[in-house]
Amino acid sequence: MIPEEFVAEVTQRLDIADVVGAYVNLRKQGRNLIGLCPFHNEKTPSFSVSQEKQIFYCFGCHKGGNALKFLMAIEGLTFPEAVEKAAAMVGLEVPQEQISPQENAAMQRRKRYFKLMAEAAAWYQQCLWQRGAAAKAYLQGRELNAELAKSFQLGYADGWDGSVRYLLNKGYELTEIEEAGLASTGGKNGFFDKFHHRLIFPIIDYRGQVVAFGGRIIGDGQPKYLNSPETKYFHKSQNLYGLFQAAPSIRRSDEAVLMEGYMDVLTAHQFGVDNAVASLGTAFNEEHAKLLKRYTTKVLLVYDGDSAGMNAADKAIDILHNNGFAVRLLTLPDDLDPDDFLKRFGKPVWDKLVQEQAADFWQYRLNKSLRAHDTTVVTGKVAVMQELRPYLNSCEDAVELESVIALLSKAIGVAPETIYSELRPKRPVQVLQKKILRPQAGKMPSQNAGQAAPIDRKQANLLLFMLYDKDIFEKTLAELGENFVESPPLQELLGLVQNIKSKYNWQPASLFSYLNEGAAYQLLLRMVQVDLSNSDLPGLAAGCINAIKIERLQQQVESKRRQLTEQTSLGADNTVVLLQEIADLEKQIRTLRSVS
Repeated sequence: MIPEEFVAEVTQRLDIADVVGAYVNLRKQGRNLIGLCPFHNEKTPSFSVSQEKQIFYCFGCHKGGNALKFLMAIEGLTFPEAVEKAAAMVGLEVPQEQISPQENAAMQRRKRYFKLMAEAAAWYQQCLWQRGAAAKAYLQGRELNAELAKSFQLGYADGWDGSVRYLLNKGYELTEIEEAGLASTGGKNGFFDKFHHRLIFPIIDYRGQVVAFGGRIIGDGQPKYLNSPETKYFHKSQNLYGLFQAAPSIRRSDEAVLMEGYMDVLTAHQFGVDNAVASLGTAFNEEHAKLLKRYTTKVLLVYDGDSAGMNAADKAIDILHNNGFAVRLLTLPDDLDPDDFLKRFGKPVWDKLVQEQAADFWQYRLNKSLRAHDTTVVTGKVAVMQELRPYLNSCEDAVELESVIALLSKAIGVAPETIYSELRPKRPVQVLQKKILRPQAGKMPSQNAGQAAPIDRKQANLLLFMLYDKDIFEKTLAELGENFVESPPLQELLGLVQNIKSKYNWQPASLFSYLNEGAAYQLLLRMVQVDLSNSDLPGLAAGCINAIKIERLQQQVESKRRQLTEQTSLGADNTVVLLQEIADLEKQIRTLRSVS
């Protein structure tokens, strides 16, 4: 178990804007930062980061928490792994002796995997530059210079088992090397390098860690390209080739260029198209889109010009459009791929072609449909309309829809009103607006539909004030006792602070680190959305304390009145005592109301 004091120190030193900003494009809006949520698809930003409160929250999918919870969610880390990563960000080391054996073992396995991959990459690089004449000749033939090859850490597996023997000598077990996808059983030594006699393309994740490899055969052999299998720490759909190298340029230009192959990306970077990336031997998918969205919402799609490339581009452009990207597609002439085009014509011609011929999503879809059908005849017009209807029906922006229908109307010679009549025949066109409800100071946001057990607003507000101020916390418990909150989520939050009070920094955001994502977690998420001023807290808390006291007294009055009714009906003689008790209670209520 990581000591709570260490967790508190890490969270105290972290700035959530720096943590989230490494994954999401954020911009200032009022007191907060906003961006597109990395946890669900959206076109209008509903994801908010508060540096003041050190929390993130999405008003769309309702995911939120502090910096540690963000790291856990965005990278799929366990809590100890998130603490370790966050600690490294602020120059601290997790005290290992405090971690459970299971947590420590998991962390050590993860570290060992990435160290193994780094050692393998270093070996392959050494082989390329010291003994890889054939591989260097291949690079020269592809017109790739040494500086670029080194920046992408290219390497070469020069024999059948050199890398495996090297890693064994470094202290790794053969099973580890196999599980990492670097070795196979067989051969005269019982094992061999899975990438033997191949030019090596290290797959570097967005953090700069080598997570896998791709290999291109040098000489005869099949398959031509070979990629690492998926492992516990490597998933093709969560990585893009060249992303680590391209990330600064993507952020600077606010656009990524998406290509198909390793060589396309390498040549693009050498020619100055240094925001180019590619998927890893698999079709571009939803996970790739989510990864790219951390850096930009604009993509130029440049796949190979042959039929296979265009079919892949056709699928990718839909995925990007559906995930909220402003996507353009560039079709290269003569079935060329980006590698061949850039080497044949150079970057100035590339830039000119992009500027003049890159088609946005709607231009591409319309042009493709018009090429496929003869719109001089009715059947052709109908066919175009049928192809585009699903895309038009999914368009949620009224201005965008009107503009596209105007283009379509002109292209097929059908009035815009007629096209509108073909859309959503059973319901009118609507503009979907995502409204962000901002809670007013001193009031807790309402609960979502379907959430359990109503929360007493006075109790929740008072607990919120207590979470910010130790004096209010102590004063409340002294005046109301520990059982003043009734609902289980409020009780859990109060109990948590009592348990960690000596280490608590009186910043509610730090409490997310101790909670699982249950009712108490969700309640805290809603509570911390409230904007509060520290100077107002004592007065607000005093008002809540008085209100709760008055409520308790009123409950006692009601109980006494019920007793009085019963005693009167029975002809009992203690009614005078009850009347006096009621009068005393009502006097206390009046006194409290006079000071509230």
